[in-house]
Amino acid sequence: MSHPINTTIKTPQPPKQESLYIDTQQNINNKKALPTSEARENNPETLLTSRKQAIQETRHRYLGHHKNTDPAKKTEPFTRISPFTKYFDHQENQLQSIKQKLEHTPFVFQQLFEKTIIKTTNSHQQNKKETKKRDKKQDKIILTNYWDNRSPLFTLGKNAETLKNSLSKGNKKTKIRLPENFTKLLNSQDEKHPLLEPDYWNKIIEYWLSLSPNGRLKSIETWLQPTTIHHSDPRKKLHGQYGVLAAKDIPSCTVIAPYSGLYCIGSDILREKACYGDNVGRYAVNCSTDSVQINLCGYGHGNITLCINANTTYIDGDPILDDNACFALILYQGWPYIFVISTCKITRNSEVLIDYGQNYWKGYG
Repeated sequence: MSHPINTTIKTPQPPKQESLYIDTQQNINNKKALPTSEARENNPETLLTSRKQAIQETRHRYLGHHKNTDPAKKTEPFTRISPFTKYFDHQENQLQSIKQKLEHTPFVFQQLFEKTIIKTTNSHQQNKKETKKRDKKQDKIILTNYWDNRSPLFTLGKNAETLKNSLSKGNKKTKIRLPENFTKLLNSQDEKHPLLEPDYWNKIIEYWLSLSPNGRLKSIETWLQPTTIHHSDPRKKLHGQYGVLAAKDIPSCTVIAPYSGLYCIGSDILREKACYGDNVGRYAVNCSTDSVQINLCGYGHGNITLCINANTTYIDGDPILDDNACFALILYQGWPYIFVISTCKITRNSEVLIDYGQNYWKGYG
């Protein structure tokens, strides 16, 4: 019996194992040879590739980005996110960053992102509109849709309609009322001027009453065109407001257009103020007769003549410009009509200005 210390013990050898190294590239090549359905189930790289392709397709479809094969053609911008990115300081950098993020974003989150952009844009636009409305109420009113050159020569309020029926039964003799300075200028001429002749005004009023809406539009736009007072204008109170320019050279003593609107008497003016605000009075011309107070409110009912600005406000510090037109009050068949007349030659693109008088600015100065 051998001694246990000197006895060599044979330890069993473990079975030979295969190498743990896996040829990844060969494995991938073998996977590619499999059918499509099997490859999609077993190969993670193929899944990632197909997923990326799906994202690219949906990105092209929903975000309006189409890849141009022609290098000469520029890539079309994102139509949906351009309104959102326009509020950033660096649009191109923001747009590129968003495009890169979208390439690696699942389709579901792309849809959510797109809805967020649309919701944010709509909310911003709505807030912008509300701010404009609030500023419009607080600040000076800016005329936009409150005049139309197709407006009728006159429109009657409820009380004015009753009054007109009664006045038309009285004296039908035509009366002419012009500014005192302009009347002296006309009387200084050798022959009596047509503007002082009642028959001349009878023809003028009948002509305007016979015109169709489009006829009034063409006639007025032949002489006048709107403009906006620039911020460089010394009349600071008129910045952003409308004004009226001569569309062509207007000779002196020319009947340019009627000042049309709603004739208001008594409670008629109160209803107009309830509808359009206190600024109705700013665009009302006094055309009262000897016994009745009548206001012709052009705001919301008149034509472009209501945008003619005053040459001065009679307030210290405000500039005083030369007026080149005036209002003429004509009583025809017992009813008043207002017309704008040029008191001197008005060159093309020059602003038409009327002296409103000091009494007008006492309530609005």
